[in-house]
Amino acid sequence: FLVEKNNLYLALKDVAAFVMERYTEETSQAMNLIVRENKDCYILQQSRSNRLVDYIPPLHSKLPFYASAGGKILLSELPISLVDKLLESCDMEPMTPYTIIDPDEFWQEVRMAAKKGYAFDHRESSENGSCISVPVRDCEGSIIAALSFSGFIGIQDPDELLPCLPILQEASQEITRNLYQCWGK
Repeated sequence: FLVEKNNLYLALKDVAAFVMERYTEETSQAMNLIVRENKDCYILQQSRSNRLVDYIPPLHSKLPFYASAGGKILLSELPISLVDKLLESCDMEPMTPYTIIDPDEFWQEVRMAAKKGYAFDHRESSENGSCISVPVRDCEGSIIAALSFSGFIGIQDPDELLPCLPILQEASQEITRNLYQCWGK
């Protein structure tokens, strides 16, 4: 069932929904599950808070990898030559004055995400919005998706989002366990 990518994404979407809904209910914070298809990133699954307005893109939105925390995570462990090809394949157009459009600066962000295991989007895709993202891995440790708390408005310093990190990591690990039933075997 999980051999083909499409089936993997279908199973991932279903398994993640329950986990994401529970964590959103506990934290009142919207979550996105992001996957990469070639040079584009997509919101595969989403949970929304009970607030009147969540400042997050709609489900199935296409996100530029260079202006999203999830995109940075999804590129963070790819071979350098593949990331170079992805960078060459797109125009890094600014979405806000804070969007990273310099390939060298973006590379630094990707390396930091690989080192720390999380990434920020601090006003890069929405001028007043921020998010934090972590990898979702398969049972062999490869990144298959990115999970984020999204829609934080008015954050002055992205480090203000670090208290969310353990919750995101826990949710990510639960998604992996539920998807593969192989953790600890």
